[in-house]
Amino acid sequence: MFLLVMPMVGGVFSAMAAPCAATTSDIPNIADVVKKDIGPEIRSLQPDKAEVLAAASGISCRYVSADFYEVGEKEEYYVNGYGLSDFIEFEKRGEGSMVEVWIATDLSFPVGDPRNDDPDKITIYDWQVEYIISEYENVIYPIESQYFGTPNFHDGSNSLFEDWELPFFNDDDGKLMIMVWNMIDDSYYDPTYPSYIVGYYSPAIEAYYDRNVIHLDSYDWTNRIGPDVSRPFVYESTVAHEYQHLLHDDLDADEVAFINEGCSMYSEMLCGYGEPWGYIEQFLYTPDNSLTEWGDQGDINIIADYGAAAMFAIYLNDHFGGAGFISALAANEANGEEGLTATLAAAGYGDWDFDRVFEAWKMANLIHSDDFGDGWYNYVSIDLNDPRAGELTTLKIKPGMGFVTQSYAFQYTWTQDGYNTGTYLLGPYGTDYLKIQGVRTGQLPKLSFEFDGNDYCDPGWKLTAAPAVPGLSGMAWYSGASDLRDVSIFGTVDLSGMTDATLTFDTYYEIETAWDFGFVQISTDGGNTWISLENEYTTYDIFFEGHPDIAANLPGLTGSGSGNMAFDLTDYVGSEVNIAFRYMTDWAYTELGWFVDNIAINGLIVDDGDDIRSFVSMLPPVEVDFSVTIYAPAYSNDEISLPYRMEKLDLADDTETVTVSLADFSGYRDIYIIISPDTGPTNYKFGLLKA
Repeated sequence: MFLLVMPMVGGVFSAMAAPCAATTSDIPNIADVVKKDIGPEIRSLQPDKAEVLAAASGISCRYVSADFYEVGEKEEYYVNGYGLSDFIEFEKRGEGSMVEVWIATDLSFPVGDPRNDDPDKITIYDWQVEYIISEYENVIYPIESQYFGTPNFHDGSNSLFEDWELPFFNDDDGKLMIMVWNMIDDSYYDPTYPSYIVGYYSPAIEAYYDRNVIHLDSYDWTNRIGPDVSRPFVYESTVAHEYQHLLHDDLDADEVAFINEGCSMYSEMLCGYGEPWGYIEQFLYTPDNSLTEWGDQGDINIIADYGAAAMFAIYLNDHFGGAGFISALAANEANGEEGLTATLAAAGYGDWDFDRVFEAWKMANLIHSDDFGDGWYNYVSIDLNDPRAGELTTLKIKPGMGFVTQSYAFQYTWTQDGYNTGTYLLGPYGTDYLKIQGVRTGQLPKLSFEFDGNDYCDPGWKLTAAPAVPGLSGMAWYSGASDLRDVSIFGTVDLSGMTDATLTFDTYYEIETAWDFGFVQISTDGGNTWISLENEYTTYDIFFEGHPDIAANLPGLTGSGSGNMAFDLTDYVGSEVNIAFRYMTDWAYTELGWFVDNIAINGLIVDDGDDIRSFVSMLPPVEVDFSVTIYAPAYSNDEISLPYRMEKLDLADDTETVTVSLADFSGYRDIYIIISPDTGPTNYKFGLLKA
């Protein structure tokens, strides 16, 4: 998995902010970046001999038959495509009783980059090497060993690289290797870019070398290690985070992201590197971000995913047995919601399951007080009243809005930093916190709250208002955006009697270049098999670490583009065929996605998203169950004293509807309605109407 560093907003970690602006022409514009983990992508890669040998061809690798290296010796190391070449030179700079530290011999940026002007930003000194060794051996290793166990033993004796006659690194003691270099990413080429990869753990590398290995970036260690610097503990916390991923991979390699990442975020606190306030702040600003579906609001708001995962892990720690419970959760081989429910039962909480914990956790994010609920609606380890946590976003509702859909009432979700996520539906185990306003004294008894949630959600493409780009209008098909997405719409077209045929459509797409792809596909056997069509805009180029299922469907569209697009179907004339638009994403970093409109054959519209519709989603609808709760904090004045009041509404299961009088909440100053679905993305209608 990668850690990506991004600009700081009041904490060790935080969301994206604008790059630092130069105040004069003499001051270079260099972004002040802080780390962000972008997910499980790297942990899903498998060893690939052909790709490694192709990467190794034409370079000078030193094959050392002695196997062992002393401090000061150098060797080529495979960097997963994150170097200027796939194998780069490292020097063994330090060694402790449990860890070796290797630093690349060239940590510079391209010629002319202003970051090269400050030696401290591109140099790792011997004292820093010794410091990171000490932190691992004296802090991180003993603490994480206590709660997550010790790693599987790897000493290099079963290295795939030795079999392939490439450099390998034996060590009889099986020490951890920390490999440090200037990772090649967007920030490497652009000093104003607001993020950089700061580290990762890769099971594939573990297999290649038969060693336990984690990777760190080399940028600006002078200001990013230790407590008394401008950016405290950046690299120590990264070691703690990535080392937990290494241990978690040994315990439960296929654990879902929100549990795995939650445990890694928790490990940073466990090792004493501070609370992740920036992540917490970003999540509380967008609490509709799904807890369970990683990246549901795209990479632009991925910090909120980490904030949710961290807060959920902290809540579990605070209420179900401390670090020992997190340890048991990591070790439980069942995954996600099922794994948590099993861990609760094993710990003696058999009357709790994932859904009950989620209900209490989401209320704690609103209430965060011990005054109500016997402490279940609060945290112990963190104080959400701390200004660094920011404020929980509530959506204001009032009489007179009518009976409206939430997507119409609240529109798109925007990040704390002003970026549009492109998401306007509520994700699975995301939460909307509605707050009633504009109700006059004595009006509540005359009002009812009415709710109607979607009975089903379509997890695939959906019709939505077309973006304001040339060619698109009215409604258009939209792919949606999330990690590990594989969604299609398809339609049947009759090409019989034709001598030539051309498929055209208007489109707009923003797709992660060379990682995610959109495919225009055709089937001649009723949809049993599909062939990806090719034109001047499609490509076969994909990063060699790309998702294998995506690679198997090439050629496809990637990057960004808009306009009218055409594909030649002449080879398929004479019969009825199926046409599909398929959007596929990998493990992490999703951009906006793909819009398609005005699908036509030889100029004849077959689907315009408005009046003419012939394409449908391939994925069947999924039933949705909503949870709706009304909550009012205690309130008193000279005339009345009202206790806390909370009521979970009983929805009709077949229609997801409920109507409830608000008379019992008369007199309260603040009234909240808390809404969460168990799957999504989905929509709902609501209204404050006359009883």
